[in-house]
Amino acid sequence: QGRASRAKCSLTTVQITATKPGYIWRARDPSPFVERTQDLGGCEYLRLMNGPAIFGYLEPAFLLESAVVPSQWLPVATYDTVEGVKAYMQETSGIPTNRMLLFHGKNQLEDSAATEAGVTLSVVEIVEVQLTVLNSCCREPLDGVEIVVDDTSRGTTNQSGTVAAFDLSVGSHTIVLKHGSLGGKDKNISHALDIEGGRPNRLSLVTGSWLYIYGVELEDEDDSDSYANDEFEDDDGDAPNNPGPVEKRYVPTTYVTLTSDIGQVDDEAVPLQGRVSWTKKSKGTATLDGDKIDPVFFGVGKQACFVEQTDGPASGTTPQQCPLASLAVDCTRKGLEDEVRWSPKDPSPLVERTEEIGGCELMRIMACPASLGVLNPRS
Repeated sequence: QGRASRAKCSLTTVQITATKPGYIWRARDPSPFVERTQDLGGCEYLRLMNGPAIFGYLEPAFLLESAVVPSQWLPVATYDTVEGVKAYMQETSGIPTNRMLLFHGKNQLEDSAATEAGVTLSVVEIVEVQLTVLNSCCREPLDGVEIVVDDTSRGTTNQSGTVAAFDLSVGSHTIVLKHGSLGGKDKNISHALDIEGGRPNRLSLVTGSWLYIYGVELEDEDDSDSYANDEFEDDDGDAPNNPGPVEKRYVPTTYVTLTSDIGQVDDEAVPLQGRVSWTKKSKGTATLDGDKIDPVFFGVGKQACFVEQTDGPASGTTPQQCPLASLAVDCTRKGLEDEVRWSPKDPSPLVERTEEIGGCELMRIMACPASLGVLNPRS
């Protein structure tokens, strides 16, 4: 009944897919079997016996990875430069070409760099970041804080607590804040910084507070005072038969001092023993062990820092009364508990200044230590 009535050659159902590292498979569409059967009919097997058929080819390509689009292989012939890859990413993701970077491993590539078959390239989005450093006491801006992100210094904060805006890639980073009032003896704190894509990131870094409560001994101009017994030996090395009355051990007057900057602690400062408490912000207590001058952490719970997103430039909001004004100290000198008497200032200078001029006491004691009272020798 003629060829038209015959069944289609079964080889037209054959499909081939090939893989090779650094290449992508380009299949002919339609396949040569389908195309020739449609045009000529007949048996593809007989034609194949007379000569091979080309089903496609392997094209050199590179793997493109990104957090905003699925990973994909792109042909080198079509996207032969980094600039071309960025233009493709702008079309597929909407990210402007000037807000993205391309990397081969850890190496950033210039726009003019040529692409190569078999390599993996990574696209990262970059956004503008504006940081403001605030204290957690009254959310006042901190001046003079060096900001380091991923081991790169981004500048030192001004009186507004800010540094100039800079670009960061979208994703997680490590930020370090360096200042004498942060982190105790380390003078720095670190925190994870997560940067979101698609918009500028305006962030407030709210830091905890480290308080130093220590003693400063009053210098006595009377050289006759001594810490030792004045009893002496005679010329023969024997103690006198009728020694006079033994003088009391000299006990110095000690001023109890508060600061929030470790650089302000006096070189000859002495540790105190006692208890510190506060009732504002969040109730808390701390112990002074009398052996060393350790910082008392006052601020944001157990965190050294937390990050807040802001819609515009961040600014501090001072509460009605500075929480530090509620700080109370009850202390003595270790080993001299029975020989000194604690006389706190009443009212506390923290309360007095807050009521008279308002503002943040933490910022004031950071600039200049405050005297909270005196440990006087008992009469």
